[in-house]
Amino acid sequence: MKWIKPERDYGDVCPTYIKNFSVDLSCEAVLTITAFGCYEAMLNGRRVGEYVLAPGWTEKRLQVQEYDVAHLLNRGKNTIEITVGRGWYRSPLAGWRGEERDPRFDMPPGVCARLKIGDEIIETDASWQVAESAVRFSEIYDGETYDARVGECEPERVDEFDSDIKLVSQQGEEILEMERIAPVAIFTTPKNERVIDFGQNITGYVEIFLPDSTY
Repeated sequence: MKWIKPERDYGDVCPTYIKNFSVDLSCEAVLTITAFGCYEAMLNGRRVGEYVLAPGWTEKRLQVQEYDVAHLLNRGKNTIEITVGRGWYRSPLAGWRGEERDPRFDMPPGVCARLKIGDEIIETDASWQVAESAVRFSEIYDGETYDARVGECEPERVDEFDSDIKLVSQQGEEILEMERIAPVAIFTTPKNERVIDFGQNITGYVEIFLPDSTY
């Protein structure tokens, strides 16, 4: 598998890597993937696997995941999209890495993947494309900025690059969504800050539904 990155620096914006391909026959299909940061893979608009924040917290090595994706394939045209955020790997990790800025914080949001469909193999290489996503900032400790006003961006070229990082098979437990919790109260503080109280200490993210009307 080859590593790919955006041809230009996207700054804090999370890139989405894109590959279009065709499938003639129904057959077994396995996606093998990892990234410098947390990734989310979509195949034909549907999420690949249930692992949240994959590939997890790894520093001197990267865990590689495998997913059975045969049920997500279409006969004919298909599209795989992989969005990459900073995750743990490219985060500052204050208190863990000392006072000096860790060079990995400035590393590109690279991704390395292989899709095996029967006897056919589709790997990350220069034939893939990349585009800016609506995720304008994503960091494991500082949250995420998502701008729904960002439309479909023009795909751009990718660069291949080499890395000597050690790749290992998945070893730890996967991070999964366990349950959905409704807030117990919503109130405004004296500083005019809106607070949503879930009634307990949790690790997760907020799910928001917006009305169809103009806002």
